[in-house]
Amino acid sequence: MNKELVDLRKKNLEQLNAELLSARESQFGLRIKHKTGQLNETSELRKIRKKIAMIKTIINEKEDIEFAIQIKKEILKQYRLSKIENSIKKKDKIYY
Repeated sequence: MNKELVDLRKKNLEQLNAELLSARESQFGLRIKHKTGQLNETSELRKIRKKIAMIKTIINEKEDIEFAIQIKKEILKQYRLSKIENSIKKKDKIYY
């Protein structure tokens, strides 16, 4: 794996969003330089575009993981509540 990718995966969502903002700002600067003819290495545009895609992918992965964890917690909570309700119903039954 790419060292940059490993470093990005260690960051949390706030840090990734800050990194994305920084990458977009540098992409804007590179596009301006390219259009005015001041950019010598046009490969920098491609590199920054790939970096932005990498950051966005990691952000989406982390958001999906957090969403899945939230859903599992909700399901577990509902399961526990239904189990408690069932035990209460069984205790409320009076047999004559």
